Amino acid sequence: MGNFRDYDKQKMFTFRESRRYSGLIDNLREIAEEKDLSFNEVIGELLLKVVKEYKKQPTKVAEKKTDFLKDVLTDFYSEYESSRGTKYLNKFTGKDRTAIGKLLNLYKKEKPEDNSEDARVALKTYFANSMKITNTWIKENVSPTVIVSHINQISKLINDGKTESGGATATEIAGEIHKNYKQE
Repeated sequence: MGNFRDYDKQKMFTFRESRRYSGLIDNLREIAEEKDLSFNEVIGELLLKVVKEYKKQPTKVAEKKTDFLKDVLTDFYSEYESSRGTKYLNKFTGKDRTAIGKLLNLYKKEKPEDNSEDARVALKTYFANSMKITNTWIKENVSPTVIVSHINQISKLINDGKTESGGATATEIAGEIHKNYKQE
């Protein structure tokens, strides 16, 4: 059992609500008397009518809110997969989301005037450049969490031009060989 103050608050709430709806309740009681029904039966009929009217209304398709962090993560994964030629297997973990959130916060501190799309494009470019770093450890372990924890080192390597030049992928090389050296 609650203390006296809790009871008093509940009593006040009930009192306020009963004053607000007293006219409606009186009308429902009158309808019950006229139709020779109980008050609960009238409430039940009213609820059925409300439900039927509600079902008749066209349903609004809720606009799907885009998950911005997920979109940025997807950009990272696509850059990873295109540069490595293999899938990023540990997708959409809490650690990755947290890291992307930290990267976005760092970006907003640096460029507060940019909008979300500008930030996304800038991070996508940063991810692409991060994939081209020649530092063996970073190259082998690149992930959103590694990027956040080594952001100064990665940014310095990118700014110093210590990244691989584009070059062709193994698939592109195989395609060119097949195209130019067809066996007859």
